[in-house]
Amino acid sequence: MSREQIESMFIEADRRQQAIRSLEVEIARLRSVYKDQIEGLPDLSNVPPLSAVDESGIRNALQRNTYLFTNEDTESIVVRVMEILDEIASLKRLFEEGTRNMGRVSFRRYGDLNEHIQENLKSKTERLIELFEMLEDQTQISHPGRR
Repeated sequence: MSREQIESMFIEADRRQQAIRSLEVEIARLRSVYKDQIEGLPDLSNVPPLSAVDESGIRNALQRNTYLFTNEDTESIVVRVMEILDEIASLKRLFEEGTRNMGRVSFRRYGDLNEHIQENLKSKTERLIELFEMLEDQTQISHPGRR
């Protein structure tokens, strides 16, 4: 191997390690947010903590880990994570729409909308955590803060 090839190998290995660390940080953040803000839902005396789940940060971290898409099992987990992130984004839009104009959503009262959003946010976040545990079991991703 030439010097350039060896350097390229090291650079690629470093890039991959940085991408893995970025994903580990996002997973750890999701677990922390779950414990601090989501685990106790529904709490109808407060608005749903919709900003707690950072869909774009998780998406970016997953997309940087391209090796996750080379294995059929890990790819299917990542696809499901992306689907759930889309569902959480939809919950955010539904709540925003409902708070602007209750007549434009299928809920009669704000309390019903709030409860629906909180219950769904909790179940979707729990499913994300389960999927990340599956991903950790199949990859080099470490298990910080795992329950």
